[in-house]
Amino acid sequence: MSFRYKSALLSLVSLVLIYGWFFVALLYDRHADPAQMMMRLAGSVLLTAAIQIVGHIIIALTSSDKYSAMDERERGFDRRGTSVGYYVLILGALCAVATLHLGAHGPDIGYAVVLAIVLAECARQALFLVLHHKAV
Repeated sequence: MSFRYKSALLSLVSLVLIYGWFFVALLYDRHADPAQMMMRLAGSVLLTAAIQIVGHIIIALTSSDKYSAMDERERGFDRRGTSVGYYVLILGALCAVATLHLGAHGPDIGYAVVLAIVLAECARQALFLVLHHKAV
Protein backbone atom coordinates (compact mmCIF):
# COMPACT_ATOMS: atom_id res chain seq x y z
CA MET A 1 0.00 0.00 0.00
CA SER A 2 1.22 3.46 -0.81
CA PHE A 3 1.76 6.24 1.70
CA ARG A 4 -1.27 8.19 0.44
CA TYR A 5 -3.52 5.13 0.55
CA LYS A 6 -2.53 4.44 4.16
CA SER A 7 -2.97 8.13 4.98
CA ALA A 8 -6.48 8.22 3.51
CA LEU A 9 -7.38 5.00 5.31
CA LEU A 10 -6.16 6.41 8.63
CA SER A 11 -8.13 9.61 8.09
CA LEU A 12 -11.32 7.80 7.17
CA VAL A 13 -11.18 5.30 10.03
CA SER A 14 -10.31 7.92 12.65
CA LEU A 15 -13.08 10.26 11.49
CA VAL A 16 -15.70 7.51 11.44
CA LEU A 17 -14.77 6.16 14.86
CA ILE A 18 -14.27 9.43 16.72
CA TYR A 19 -17.14 11.41 15.26
CA GLY A 20 -19.35 8.33 15.19
CA TRP A 21 -18.82 8.13 18.95
CA PHE A 22 -19.51 11.86 19.29
CA PHE A 23 -22.79 11.80 17.36
CA VAL A 24 -24.01 8.62 19.08
CA ALA A 25 -23.27 10.27 22.44
CA LEU A 26 -25.11 13.36 21.20
CA LEU A 27 -28.18 11.28 20.37
CA TYR A 28 -28.20 9.54 23.74
CA ASP A 29 -27.55 12.72 25.75
CA ARG A 30 -30.02 14.85 23.84
CA HIS A 31 -30.79 17.03 26.82
CA ALA A 32 -27.22 17.33 28.09
CA ASP A 33 -25.76 20.67 28.99
CA PRO A 34 -24.56 22.48 25.82
CA ALA A 35 -21.26 23.29 27.56
CA GLN A 36 -20.69 19.59 28.20
CA MET A 37 -21.40 18.77 24.56
CA MET A 38 -19.03 21.52 23.41
CA MET A 39 -16.34 19.97 25.60
CA ARG A 40 -17.04 16.60 23.96
CA LEU A 41 -16.79 18.23 20.54
CA ALA A 42 -13.52 19.93 21.49
CA GLY A 43 -12.24 16.60 22.81
CA SER A 44 -13.23 14.92 19.54
CA VAL A 45 -11.37 17.52 17.52
CA LEU A 46 -8.24 17.24 19.69
CA LEU A 47 -8.37 13.43 19.66
CA THR A 48 -8.73 13.42 15.88
CA ALA A 49 -5.74 15.75 15.54
CA ALA A 50 -3.62 13.65 17.91
CA ILE A 51 -4.47 10.35 16.23
CA GLN A 52 -3.86 11.80 12.78
CA ILE A 53 -0.50 13.29 13.77
CA VAL A 54 0.78 10.17 15.51
CA GLY A 55 -0.65 7.89 12.81
CA HIS A 56 0.89 9.87 9.98
CA ILE A 57 4.26 9.87 11.73
CA ILE A 58 4.08 6.07 12.06
CA ILE A 59 2.98 5.71 8.44
CA ALA A 60 5.80 7.98 7.28
CA LEU A 61 8.37 6.01 9.27
CA THR A 62 7.20 2.71 7.77
CA SER A 63 6.63 3.83 4.16
CA SER A 64 9.32 3.95 1.55
CA ASP A 65 7.39 6.16 -0.90
CA LYS A 66 6.62 9.05 1.47
CA TYR A 67 8.76 11.52 -0.51
CA SER A 68 7.53 10.57 -3.96
CA ALA A 69 5.33 13.13 -5.67
CA MET A 70 1.75 12.31 -6.51
CA ASP A 71 1.53 10.84 -9.97
CA GLU A 72 -1.15 11.90 -12.44
CA ARG A 73 -3.36 8.99 -11.46
CA GLU A 74 -3.34 9.91 -7.75
CA ARG A 75 -3.91 13.57 -8.55
CA GLY A 76 -6.98 12.51 -10.53
CA PHE A 77 -8.23 10.43 -7.60
CA ASP A 78 -7.71 13.38 -5.29
CA ARG A 79 -9.53 15.77 -7.64
CA ARG A 80 -12.53 13.46 -7.97
CA GLY A 81 -12.65 12.85 -4.22
CA THR A 82 -12.46 16.58 -3.51
CA SER A 83 -15.20 17.27 -6.04
CA VAL A 84 -17.56 14.73 -4.49
CA GLY A 85 -16.66 15.93 -0.98
CA TYR A 86 -17.50 19.49 -2.02
CA TYR A 87 -20.97 18.50 -3.21
CA VAL A 88 -21.58 16.53 -0.02
CA LEU A 89 -20.49 19.56 2.01
CA ILE A 90 -22.79 21.94 0.11
CA LEU A 91 -25.75 19.55 0.46
CA GLY A 92 -24.99 19.08 4.15
CA ALA A 93 -24.72 22.84 4.72
CA LEU A 94 -28.07 23.39 3.04
CA CYS A 95 -29.60 20.65 5.19
CA ALA A 96 -28.07 22.26 8.29
CA VAL A 97 -29.70 25.55 7.36
CA ALA A 98 -32.98 23.73 6.73
CA THR A 99 -32.95 22.46 10.31
CA LEU A 100 -33.65 26.05 11.35
CA HIS A 101 -37.04 25.79 9.65
CA LEU A 102 -37.71 22.54 11.51
CA GLY A 103 -37.38 24.31 14.85
CA ALA A 104 -33.75 23.51 15.66
CA HIS A 105 -31.86 25.74 18.04
CA GLY A 106 -28.34 27.13 17.74
CA PRO A 107 -26.39 24.14 19.09
CA ASP A 108 -28.36 21.72 16.91
CA ILE A 109 -27.60 23.75 13.79
CA GLY A 110 -23.94 23.80 14.80
CA TYR A 111 -23.90 20.02 15.21
CA ALA A 112 -25.55 19.67 11.79
CA VAL A 113 -22.76 21.78 10.27
CA VAL A 114 -20.12 19.63 11.98
CA LEU A 115 -21.88 16.54 10.65
CA ALA A 116 -21.83 18.00 7.13
CA ILE A 117 -18.10 18.67 7.38
CA VAL A 118 -17.34 15.18 8.70
CA LEU A 119 -19.50 13.49 6.05
CA ALA A 120 -17.86 15.53 3.29
CA GLU A 121 -14.37 14.57 4.44
CA CYS A 122 -15.38 10.92 4.81
CA ALA A 123 -16.82 10.95 1.29
CA ARG A 124 -13.59 12.50 -0.04
CA GLN A 125 -11.35 9.95 1.64
CA ALA A 126 -13.61 7.00 0.82
CA LEU A 127 -13.75 7.88 -2.87
CA PHE A 128 -9.96 8.28 -2.97
CA LEU A 129 -9.60 4.83 -1.41
CA VAL A 130 -12.10 3.21 -3.77
CA LEU A 131 -10.52 4.74 -6.87
CA HIS A 132 -7.02 3.89 -5.68
CA HIS A 133 -8.04 0.33 -4.88
CA LYS A 134 -9.72 -0.17 -8.28
CA ALA A 135 -6.64 1.09 -10.11
CA VAL A 136 -4.29 -1.35 -8.38
